[in-house]
Amino acid sequence: MRNKKRLSALLTAAVVLTASAVSMSGSAVTTVRDASGDGIIYLNDVITTNYYLSGMYNPSSVKSFDFDGNGIISAMDSSKIQHYLLHNISDDGLPGSVGADSQAVATTRTYMRHYYNSSNPASYTEYSLTVDPYDNTVSTNNNATPRAIIGDNDMIRDYDTAVVNLSIGGSGFIVSDHVIATAAHCVYNTETNSFIDNTIKIVDSNNNRTFTPKYVDICKTYFDPDHRDYDYALMYVEEDLSEYGRLQLGVATDDYINKHGEVIASGFPETYPSNYQGQPYGIRFKAKGKIIGVTPLDILYDADVIGGDSGGPVYAEEGFTTNSGERYDYKTVVAINVATSGTINYGLKITPDILKFYMNNSNIEY
Repeated sequence: MRNKKRLSALLTAAVVLTASAVSMSGSAVTTVRDASGDGIIYLNDVITTNYYLSGMYNPSSVKSFDFDGNGIISAMDSSKIQHYLLHNISDDGLPGSVGADSQAVATTRTYMRHYYNSSNPASYTEYSLTVDPYDNTVSTNNNATPRAIIGDNDMIRDYDTAVVNLSIGGSGFIVSDHVIATAAHCVYNTETNSFIDNTIKIVDSNNNRTFTPKYVDICKTYFDPDHRDYDYALMYVEEDLSEYGRLQLGVATDDYINKHGEVIASGFPETYPSNYQGQPYGIRFKAKGKIIGVTPLDILYDADVIGGDSGGPVYAEEGFTTNSGERYDYKTVVAINVATSGTINYGLKITPDILKFYMNNSNIEY
């Protein structure tokens, strides 16, 4: 029942369309993307793209998910396909085929779940999730604790309530009505081998609400010191968080990475910019930067982050306007802020494994 309910939510937008399929052979549409690889643009491309974004689909068996060719695979692509079929947008200016997501990793991973009402902070149960693999290369970066300010501190105030504050001094972000994404080192202490008591604070303009998670899940491979690229976690709360918004998960393709695409890092830093010195802890900030490198599992960027930003989102801003003037804007998270290497900050790249963990996890009551 949970899977059917989740799938229905993912595909709701697709079933309302009544437009006819568009052939890829026509000269007017040769620049658009064909996600399903069947030679036409139709509802199946919306479904296929949403499957990919939920971690349900084998990424090696499709032609392309990046419908608009901007280098980001996201909910905006499936939305644009729908508007294209309804003739609300044209293919004018859409570029030709771009590079695939060769950095993506899809494997079987085992997860550990700790319930916060347990008296034993080391207690957990296990479950596994599988996505069809097509690139099993992994990185061996160490998970350094400090975050780097590159040159001057360029952080500015951020008012997006979908980015949340953790009580132990970390950040996270809402990805669905009950699920918060964060870094594993924000919820688990490897020195004491135990889960950390945590509450979630949502800071808004009217009041600060605090939630106690029901449970937390982390990847079991996180404990191997040579595989700190598994530094991600989810926290589940029983309360409905929909009023605070959510951030979409998406994938930065080779094209966006190689062109040093712009990203924004957001979180709750322990040290503020100079004009906020003396203010109490718990203010949300964001900073712009560019992608400056990549490993198989990490994106490196020069957006300013510092201690406390761990677990926060690293996202790209996207948007488009329809022929009738309607505007659609998206914040697409392409990485989770986890660490630094010298003066370079890096985040754990959103891959099919992580999409499945957060968006199509059969062990979660969405």
